[in-house]
Amino acid sequence: MLTSSVWLGGTSAVPIAQTAAPVLVVHNRDDRCRSSPYPGAEQAMTQFTGAPAKELITVAGGASSSQDCEALSPHGYFKIEHRVVPPIIRWIKMHAPAR
Repeated sequence: MLTSSVWLGGTSAVPIAQTAAPVLVVHNRDDRCRSSPYPGAEQAMTQFTGAPAKELITVAGGASSSQDCEALSPHGYFKIEHRVVPPIIRWIKMHAPAR
């Protein structure tokens, strides 16, 4: 699971195409962190070619009480956690290995 990922320079050394596990990317369309632009999340989804399942959960909104790339901003889903966490939990349960 990747949330508010640093797409500009942060994942360039990661072999994304070789990922062989389910992939969940969560990103805020209103994230103003320059290293974490929303279009980067959309682009990355096309690169997870080895993932057996992949999904992009897009949210919008949030409040700012810190700088753009810090937790108390849309980058950290500040004040919209209640809209972000439940879909993550559902996705994890849906893709958990059978016991």
